Amino acid sequence: MNLKKRIIATLAICLLSASAIFAATMDPYKGYKDLKWGTTVKQAKDEGYKLSLLDDTSASPMKAQFTKNVDFYFVKANDKAVQGLYFAYYNDKLFMAMEILASSHKDLKKLQSRYGSDVTAFQNGFMNFRDGRSSLLIVNSEGNYIASIYDYDVYTSISVQSQSAQNGSSGSQGFVSQFDDLANKLLQPAKKGSKASYAFLDFTTDDKNTLVEKYITDALTESVFNTGKVKIIERANIEKILSEQKFQASGLVNESQAANIGNIAGVEYVCYGTIKEITNGYTVNARVVDVESGEICAMSRTNVTKDSYLANNAGKSSSRSTSSTKSTAAKKPANSLWTCTKNRNEFDGYTTYTFVCKGPEGEFLFMGYDKFDNSFNSRVRAGVCWDDYYNTSNIGNYDFKTESQGTISKNFYYAYWSYTTGWKDNSATRFAFCYNQNESARFFINLFENNKFLTIRHRDSVRRFQAQGFWETVESHGVTKQEILDAIANEEF
Repeated sequence: MNLKKRIIATLAICLLSASAIFAATMDPYKGYKDLKWGTTVKQAKDEGYKLSLLDDTSASPMKAQFTKNVDFYFVKANDKAVQGLYFAYYNDKLFMAMEILASSHKDLKKLQSRYGSDVTAFQNGFMNFRDGRSSLLIVNSEGNYIASIYDYDVYTSISVQSQSAQNGSSGSQGFVSQFDDLANKLLQPAKKGSKASYAFLDFTTDDKNTLVEKYITDALTESVFNTGKVKIIERANIEKILSEQKFQASGLVNESQAANIGNIAGVEYVCYGTIKEITNGYTVNARVVDVESGEICAMSRTNVTKDSYLANNAGKSSSRSTSSTKSTAAKKPANSLWTCTKNRNEFDGYTTYTFVCKGPEGEFLFMGYDKFDNSFNSRVRAGVCWDDYYNTSNIGNYDFKTESQGTISKNFYYAYWSYTTGWKDNSATRFAFCYNQNESARFFINLFENNKFLTIRHRDSVRRFQAQGFWETVESHGVTKQEILDAIANEEF
């Protein structure tokens, strides 16, 4: 491995492991030596720095540590203390310089002379500062230290670690916010009315991972919608057009095809693109086609980091099938996140089925079925579990963003369900779920049935669920759709 590749590999390890990156004691708004933060690549070259842009393959481990697209340049350094130097640019503005220090420059006194007397000690590889900031200095095989200086404001606004700290955890709302910069770059002027009209086609992955494709497309769509500057056609209408036109069977899209879909849908712009997996995340490449001219009018990309939902489930989705096969036996779809817990109560003569579809932060969609030997006594409950225990904050309004009916608002109360005793809530395995007292379980079952993805907002929290595969999962456990509907019809809530 040559020196340049060793440096890139070591930097990747550093960025993947660091809990924070230190700021040197220089003015935080100034850059490396005589450069200032915010200067462009051209300005750096004009100052005599020799910059070489790293390709995506080499830079992807480092890029994955940022929520926005960042370009990395290898810089030929004249400083004898620096074995390697990298500049990082966001929107073509310098915001970080990373140094690999020569082994001859690693003792404390030399580091203090370089970075200031605030460098006080080394503990388990960390450089400590009196101002509370710290940096993980990786010692590579050649005995060199890696250090970074950065524009604090820019770094904290686009780094994964800072965003995770600000959001508490990488929930679905935090995931959507990673697309904000890309969303703004895709905005186009309205041709009719006050808002431009858009259609979003599912972005495609190399391995045809439908879960990732739907989840990321939905997140980008939501981010664009949140700008308040566009109207977006419902996904159900787009899928109907694709089905009627027998289009996109291969998952490939070009400008003329996108424009054709946009014409049929009656929108001004169509957005589509590709998704490439990188370390800890994805590179999302987006294009916008002007339907009237058939030409690409916007093109941009961004890197996003997997949230807990994608980290736990992205590998579970099956590839898109190009041919349909019929089977007499019901099968749980490979990309379904629905699970079932089954318990038999011989004393009372019934079996409890608990179907659950978990979201990114542990909340879950739920359907419970007490199947009595005397079918007339069977009952069904369904709802959403925001917390697994009673909490007054769970009571109140819930907004459902659906693919076919727009946004639905409901006021919910709570009840209990037990994995072992079902509607009898005296079991230690019970949990609280939210539902509308005036409606049967049919409301939620219709949501599960008619939406591949379901986004729910309650108070200040937003959660996204992959609802598809509901009935297939139910029937794969020996329960038919008709008996569920019959049980609902047998009782009034």
